[in-house]
Amino acid sequence: MMLGRYMATKLAAAGFAMTIIFSYLLVVSNFNLYTFSEMARIWMLWAVIFGYGIVITCVIDAVIERWEALARYKTALYLLAGALFFLPFGLNTFTLIAGIVGAFVAGMFLLGQTLATNYRACNIAFIVIPLLFLLLIQLDYTTKKGWEATSTSNSYHVTYEHFNGEHKIPLVLKKGDIVTNKIVMNLARGVGGHHLENASGQILGQTELGHDRLQAEIEQDGTYYIVLTGERAAGDATVEWEIQ
Repeated sequence: MMLGRYMATKLAAAGFAMTIIFSYLLVVSNFNLYTFSEMARIWMLWAVIFGYGIVITCVIDAVIERWEALARYKTALYLLAGALFFLPFGLNTFTLIAGIVGAFVAGMFLLGQTLATNYRACNIAFIVIPLLFLLLIQLDYTTKKGWEATSTSNSYHVTYEHFNGEHKIPLVLKKGDIVTNKIVMNLARGVGGHHLENASGQILGQTELGHDRLQAEIEQDGTYYIVLTGERAAGDATVEWEIQ
């Protein structure tokens, strides 16, 4: 029972830290649910908070239990664990900034742990809220207005009054195929982009050939997608592709 409560507190602490991060992402995305859901689907973030965060703090707690004199340094040890996570990536400006952010997140973890330990309602809430976020980011928040598209066997053209989200153009490809595409986007407002991904949603690297042309070699049979993205955008896009 004690172990169950202890681990529930750890889950709640991680959930509290994740809730703070998600609240920040929601604000910086200007409450654009599509943009927010894409950022919140960075699974490495989940792994760091719920994996590394829980494991390393359990280790710290075990060390403190073994050497009680270290208890006074508990906060410092938590912050240090958050900051040092990025040390294996080298010492540079990026890792220094990331280390500061890591220390801040560790502080949020400790605060959430304290609240969850002292208040049962917080314990439950901090576990439930991330689960709700996890369900929400599975939804498709793409919205389109005035979407008028024409297509051929190797081209796709669309004009739109409003586009927020993504649109996928499927390509059935075989191992060894070389797909070359040219994508031209004309935007009257908003932000637009594009990429090539496989059926699992993994973005594939492409070689720039110049003049808006990109090329990729396919490593296994399957359905792939040229993905157009927009963030509160209006305009048109023309996609042309060649498979060799």
